[in-house]
Amino acid sequence: MKKSNATDKILLRPLSAGRSGLTGMGANGSGNTRLTGILKFSAMCIFICFFWKIPVSSGKELYVSTKSGAMDTNPGTKERPLRTVRKALSLVMPGDKVIFSSGTYECDEEKVPDGAFGSAIELRSAGDGKVVFTGNGKKTLLYTGSFNTVYGLEFRMTGDQLRGYGVCIRRRQNVNVLDCRFFACQVGVKIISSSHITIRNCEMAYSGTYGVHMEGSGGGKKEHWDPADECSWIEVRNCWMHDAGWNIAGTEGYGITSNGAVEYLVIENCQFDNNSGDGILYEDWGIHTTARYNVIRGSGIAGIWIDN
Repeated sequence: MKKSNATDKILLRPLSAGRSGLTGMGANGSGNTRLTGILKFSAMCIFICFFWKIPVSSGKELYVSTKSGAMDTNPGTKERPLRTVRKALSLVMPGDKVIFSSGTYECDEEKVPDGAFGSAIELRSAGDGKVVFTGNGKKTLLYTGSFNTVYGLEFRMTGDQLRGYGVCIRRRQNVNVLDCRFFACQVGVKIISSSHITIRNCEMAYSGTYGVHMEGSGGGKKEHWDPADECSWIEVRNCWMHDAGWNIAGTEGYGITSNGAVEYLVIENCQFDNNSGDGILYEDWGIHTTARYNVIRGSGIAGIWIDN
């Protein structure tokens, strides 16, 4: 009861000139100091939460279709869609989405511009059927920019002498490749000197050499490590890599290969089947890497090979 009475006295203390009844929390105005500190701390928390939260992109949507009436002179609306990948990418800005209706789209080294922090550029399927980016295998189908997301697309090459990549990420950061399929590409996803890359829920089938190939500095005979030129913070999760190398005679096909300086690589919950080389190959300067909860079956050489 004494504690309750004391509390009542503090809360009911009358206001005085220049001082609040809350000053009863401490002597000599220390309550004001404490209250001011609390208000400053609250304001700081609000500031941090507001400015550090990734904002929702408010960019426009561009629609692309292979159906009748689609043409590159259209404005790219849902009712009047564009026809080609290249035209859509020439119009896209940070924060925009490019939405592809079902169909097959010819690609020849198409280049996605850079997005921005909180305003990524997104390429995605409309969800009305399979969207296929295709080429003859002599060239890469798609080069990403930084702050890009590629979602729900299939990359397919049709030639016999493969040289190109399905997706190439070269000296970029913050790129997501999600729920995509790569069929008969020389390399499904090629990552060169890039950081903060996520590949998730993808299938790499019948790759010429690699499902995913990472390349940083320090690879090969020169063995010179340049931290600014390495790959770092790469995640490959929930992917299926199978039958790499089987479509080209004499080629060792690998599920995932890390060459040169590759730091902070995670390979998790993936399945590797019937690749003619290794399921996972680490070479040269790979450090701080993790491979866990994976299933590797039917490799021509090794499940996991760690070299140099």
